[in-house]
Amino acid sequence: MAKREESKAPGLFDGYEGNLEEERRILSRSGLLFDRDHLVHAFLLEGSRDRVQSVSRALVLRILADFGGVERGRILSGSAADLLFEGEERVSIDRVRQLTALMYQKPIQGDYKVIVIDRADTMQGPAQNALLKSLEEPPGHVVWILGASQRSKLLLTVQSRLRMVALGKDHPPVDDPLALDLLGDLLAGKVEGVFLSKALLENWQEDYSGLLEAWIYYLNGVMAYQSGDREVDLPLSCRADFFDLAQNTTLDRASRALLSVEKTRQGLEKNWNPKLALEDLCLTLAGKQGVSI
Repeated sequence: MAKREESKAPGLFDGYEGNLEEERRILSRSGLLFDRDHLVHAFLLEGSRDRVQSVSRALVLRILADFGGVERGRILSGSAADLLFEGEERVSIDRVRQLTALMYQKPIQGDYKVIVIDRADTMQGPAQNALLKSLEEPPGHVVWILGASQRSKLLLTVQSRLRMVALGKDHPPVDDPLALDLLGDLLAGKVEGVFLSKALLENWQEDYSGLLEAWIYYLNGVMAYQSGDREVDLPLSCRADFFDLAQNTTLDRASRALLSVEKTRQGLEKNWNPKLALEDLCLTLAGKQGVSI
């Protein structure tokens, strides 16, 4: 079988001339306008393919050009040797293994090597499992960017190793001060007040989707704030509590909390017991796993 030649980002930068101001705006709206000290080793961008590619382009340019020192012209022309792009509709286990092997090669033109899998949610189980170790222990110069239209198609073990960024349709601001207050207490490790009155959670059991959607909205807002976006869209009733939460919650803490909420939402869609699922989620968010309620 002929050896596959490494492509230079086919389809990612084709026809794109570059607009620095627009790229910064895209990153800011996505909660990704961070500095080099806050660069993580792997991202999962969830949304339509156009949105995923738009954010991927801006993120690649930010990492390779701004942080890594590669000339923008090289990236825009598709001649950046340190950018590996996979845009096939079906990503095979052999391709994953090839990308994994290539990540150990040191960058040629700058400080980083970026590997983009445009349709990561098309990977079958074996291919996703082959990617796990690469996501767990990548070399310090490697950044993975995975795109997906449905993150639920990715194994939870894969999701847990990625910083997730939701790129869905713009939603109106969520006005739920009680949900925001509860989230703040939990992330501060305060579970006592919540469980002194179990009726608080019981009220949400019939509409747990509303509670989880509110938490997802606020956690994404916290991540955007911690990444440099100070213009999070919020109703007046929530602004003070939200900014207090955002200023006292790290990017990593918010990312891990978001993963826990997403995992619970997926479990409830698979008929988990709402009462037990919500109680377990609250303990997890508060860092009190194993505590009896």
